[in-house]
Amino acid sequence: MSTDSTVVVFQHPEDVEDPLTSVLREGHRRLLAETIEAEAEAFLATMNEERLSVWFGAAL
Repeated sequence: MSTDSTVVVFQHPEDVEDPLTSVLREGHRRLLAETIEAEAEAFLATMNEERLSVWFGAAL
């Protein structure tokens, strides 16, 4: 195999340590956590409404 190669070896994402990457990662983690929390709250509210309608009838 030839030593002339156009293949570029990329670093692993966790190996990159610069301020911009750190800010972007932290923002991404925060946004993801907020999204998961909102989805969980919506799911629990829906399940609570369904449970109440089973207990008290569909008149809610």
